[in-house]
Amino acid sequence: MIVLHLIIVALNKVALLIGNQSYRALQKLNTPQNEVEALALTLYRDCDFKVITLIDLTKEEIRTAVRLFCDLLARGMYGLFFFSGHGFENNGHSFLIPVDSTSEHKSDDCVDTQWILDQMQSRDPALNVMLLDICRMKNDYQDQKVDDKVSPQVRGNTVFGYAAGANCNAYEPEGEEYSVFAKHLLQHVKSRQRIERVLDDVKRGVQEDKTSSGQQYPTVVSDLAVGRGLRDPINSHGQTTLYNAKMQMWEDAHVIEFLPIRWYLFSNYFVNVDIGMQTSNIVNIVVFVENDFCNRFNIQLYNFTLELNVTVTKAYQPMYNAYVLTTTVSGLQKLKNNLHPDLYVEYSDESGAVLTWKRDIDFGMPLVAKIWQRTPYKQPTESAYPDFNDVPEHQRRGIQPVPFVNITSPKEMLKKWIPVPPSQVPPELGKWRLSQEPKDTSSLPVPKE
Repeated sequence: MIVLHLIIVALNKVALLIGNQSYRALQKLNTPQNEVEALALTLYRDCDFKVITLIDLTKEEIRTAVRLFCDLLARGMYGLFFFSGHGFENNGHSFLIPVDSTSEHKSDDCVDTQWILDQMQSRDPALNVMLLDICRMKNDYQDQKVDDKVSPQVRGNTVFGYAAGANCNAYEPEGEEYSVFAKHLLQHVKSRQRIERVLDDVKRGVQEDKTSSGQQYPTVVSDLAVGRGLRDPINSHGQTTLYNAKMQMWEDAHVIEFLPIRWYLFSNYFVNVDIGMQTSNIVNIVVFVENDFCNRFNIQLYNFTLELNVTVTKAYQPMYNAYVLTTTVSGLQKLKNNLHPDLYVEYSDESGAVLTWKRDIDFGMPLVAKIWQRTPYKQPTESAYPDFNDVPEHQRRGIQPVPFVNITSPKEMLKKWIPVPPSQVPPELGKWRLSQEPKDTSSLPVPKE
């Protein structure tokens, strides 16, 4: 007797992970962004997913993200949707609460997960996985409505993993890095088992977890006709050039085109600037003055557009052997023009005199800002891209780190720094002067000549 083993494969795999935590009218959460970042790394590294990670979205932004995500889905692909944040359930429908919702969080102000599934099913993927780290308590406001027109097709390709059962809460333990559900999901998600068994293991782990005190009961709902898992291999034979063009757009939206730079100031001082991705809509801008062992420089970025959320930290980092300014810019989906702040550099000499210079930095349209604008982004068309079966090289490419480079000569750079008169120095700049005495340089390495 000859036994044939059916090899289960995916045409490709795409995941959309959303973490909402900075709510305007509801209790703020602490773990969703941590969960999104950790799950994204596992899905990308161990399960070969292309991953989109977004933090703190409004209702319209969630809907836009889902549409863009579904543009990447096609027949034979695996699609995974994960949401961590506030939610509720009414009439058998689970609703995701956006960060701009009112305290009543009416259903009209939220996103119905059945609508999300309907969007995914319209692309006929081989597998839909919906992971919802939300509470499922009923919302008792009287105006709660359910859209009866939303009725996703049943195709034997969908699995729901709920962090909590109906009329139950999902918990975020105080002081923990992840929610109870996410902690156990991260432990099991890279398993080679079929997805229902993975989620059964997650459910068992949550039920036995002491931090939930036996009050959280995850639920798994599946109609899978074929046993599939998140680590099934990819066989991209049959992909069309149209599909590859769409995928290229998203990959381009996750590449930062800004090269790290090293600007000369004077003497042996250089300003280093770099930008890195934290999530698909958050970047970290790193700035430090090279060879500033006596801590004579104060640096700050200003003039970000109002729609962005900007936070700043300044601390000594051994890897740079310098005090580093880290500016975190979130909400890039709201950006309408280039990310183009001004860099102020303040220098205190031995006599106590303070000199200030500035220059602008153009980071372009980083990450999802490239394709997120309110006007529809230009989509490739079938007529422009006839079918073909070759796998494009870009699908396997990685982003290589680029070393700091000195792009101009000292003579040229001196012309580009603009002196700032004391009367025009931003008043906030002074508060970032480090209060401690200059760092003891006896233990620091001597810079090379």
